[in-house]
Amino acid sequence: MVKRGGSADSRRRWLVFLAAACVWLTGCPLPSDGSPQDANLLYRRAMNLWTTDPEGAADLFEKALQSDPAIAEAHKYLGVLYSQPERKNTYNPIRALYHLHEYLALKPATARQETIRSLMRECKRAICGDLIRETDPAGLASQLNNAKDQLIRLRKENARLEKEVERLRSELKARSATRVGGPSPAVRGSPSPASRPNPSLRTTQGGYRIHVVKRGEWVSRIARRYGVSIQDIVRANPGLDPNRVREGQELRIPVR
Repeated sequence: MVKRGGSADSRRRWLVFLAAACVWLTGCPLPSDGSPQDANLLYRRAMNLWTTDPEGAADLFEKALQSDPAIAEAHKYLGVLYSQPERKNTYNPIRALYHLHEYLALKPATARQETIRSLMRECKRAICGDLIRETDPAGLASQLNNAKDQLIRLRKENARLEKEVERLRSELKARSATRVGGPSPAVRGSPSPASRPNPSLRTTQGGYRIHVVKRGEWVSRIARRYGVSIQDIVRANPGLDPNRVREGQELRIPVR
């Protein structure tokens, strides 16, 4: 009876062992008790799947780290796996950056430090695009000098434009001053311009009237007012420039 019981127990133990072996060989997950031994087992299984099933390997690496967060190599493999854009199913630069950082924290003297840091920089650029850049003093100095040169050019251009605006304003003002004014509309029942008293007009001998130029008056307007031509006024006033008269200037107007 003892032997039979012992034989049954032995068979039972062999069946359990074989079942565990089958589970391990087929890659099915084993229940985790959080022990380092369990973490190491998960890590070894992940390494077996690394080349054939990256997604399954990533899942096992994550479970191994849940049991033992100090497995540096698991962090490294996850960081490398998550940082590869060509692996669309596992690409995750944020998680890659985290695992690579943890790997360097656990193995600060690793010979792969420069490679790991290069991967971290790529992850940062992927996360934030062009917003995060490596500090480059020479490049920053060049950009600063370019900005200063551009600022100087803009200031010069602004000064040139200000001068041009001032010139145009002066030209517009001169054109407005020389612009020919229209005749004043006649009011029905009112005396003609020549018959109205004009404080700026006085008569002299020799067949001429003296007209004192008022503000806003020009030769063309004065000529129309008195019914004479511009040439008549110019002939009566030798040296007169019909385009340049000033307020208070006296002009001789021929009397018809």
